[in-house]
Amino acid sequence: MKLELFFAAIALIHAMLLLWTLRTRADTAEWLVRTLLLALMYDNIVLAFGTREFDQAWYYSASWLRYGMHVLVLPPLVIAALQLANRSGVLWANRRLVIMASLLFVAAGLAIGIVTELLGLELVRETLFGHVRFVSADSMPPIATILTNIVVLIIAACIWRIAAWPWLFLGALTIFLVNGVSAGMPWSIVSGNLAEVLFAAGWVLTLQRFKPVAD
Repeated sequence: MKLELFFAAIALIHAMLLLWTLRTRADTAEWLVRTLLLALMYDNIVLAFGTREFDQAWYYSASWLRYGMHVLVLPPLVIAALQLANRSGVLWANRRLVIMASLLFVAAGLAIGIVTELLGLELVRETLFGHVRFVSADSMPPIATILTNIVVLIIAACIWRIAAWPWLFLGALTIFLVNGVSAGMPWSIVSGNLAEVLFAAGWVLTLQRFKPVAD
């Protein structure tokens, strides 16, 4: 299977998950997860056009935006996780101190991501199995992403314990382990994007399980 078709198929899955979230009333968590799904869909659409459009001027900018969306979309998921925890019955998730700490974490995560991943970002050509794309010339691990994943895992573990709902935790754990094991490997883009499907599905399933309380 050509990687172009692989990325197109992954983009379609994220689009279907996004449509699924439109079935229910949206609160903050829903909008943040929808933003995640849009970013993942965009990421894979750009990758699907890599070999065909790599030499076009627009493709570099589109690839740069892939990294920008990654930096800006992930840290706010901590807020979505807290809101879902509150809906699931985790008592401490709605305490003012916890909410303030989460907002400070998000602000710090965004700042760290922008400084370490976006400022001075240089993209270089990489070819995998005949597929061409732009990747960051800097191999530094995404610190803000890693920290965000750890915090989401902690919150998701509490949801599992209180509400017997493991899917957000398992999705977050999968992407954490897959990205950790495959870091620096040439095939990491394939395994990572597959793990993102499970990560996204964990969020969507949890949204469907713990829906917003009607006003």
